[in-house]
Amino acid sequence: MSLRAFKQYLELLKYSGLTSLVTPFDKIKINVQKSTSQSDDENVKLPAQIICPVDSVPKSDQKYDELGLQKIREKLQFCSKCPLSKNRLKLVYGEGLQSAKIMIIGEAPGAEENITGRPFVGEAGKLLTKMLQAININREQVYITNMVKCRPPGNRNPLPEEISECMPFLLQQIRIIKPQVILLFGKVAITSLLKMNKAIDIFREEQPFHFEDIPVWLTYHPSALLRNPDLKKAAWVDLQRFRDFILEKKII
Repeated sequence: MSLRAFKQYLELLKYSGLTSLVTPFDKIKINVQKSTSQSDDENVKLPAQIICPVDSVPKSDQKYDELGLQKIREKLQFCSKCPLSKNRLKLVYGEGLQSAKIMIIGEAPGAEENITGRPFVGEAGKLLTKMLQAININREQVYITNMVKCRPPGNRNPLPEEISECMPFLLQQIRIIKPQVILLFGKVAITSLLKMNKAIDIFREEQPFHFEDIPVWLTYHPSALLRNPDLKKAAWVDLQRFRDFILEKKII
């Protein structure tokens, strides 16, 4: 096993909830250089076991950790926990760096996302890319996902019970990626993650919020901006505030 593969294996164990590994010391082959003093060698006592803290293992730098998000996505591609799976062509799990400092969460996949299996690739996705570029963020720098991983029929909003079934997968993504900041797009994503129900303009005035100690910013969903261009000015204000925050915190 290569060093990288070993690190990825330990990282996977950490995500599974393990904090340390204990192994019998006599199972490990170690070449010990003998001391010039025989008495010193005789006084050496090897421990019965060693403990390796899993947190001491650095995160891998692969775009998709083959033992992390990618493996989980493969296991979920045949998920049938809610009715959305019946019309699914491809699961839209998420896309981006596992080490991303910024995580973007939208509402649900659309028609093109359902075909490609990638989030935000339709017209709303093209606008999202432009919105990020306007605040000097490349799409490749962030991790993008949605509240639910399958397309609701007719592009309707996902139902509360559908979001509830998908929420554990989203929480798993957040805890694996450990972003330094989350950016929410759309009221469905906002109310579902923050567990509060207010008018989106009130949310905008009160931001940032926090989720599991992670700062959370928010604005209108790109699809809402396409339907109502008058909202673009307000969204631009939100993005500028978000940009100022990440620059101040030196997130990028």
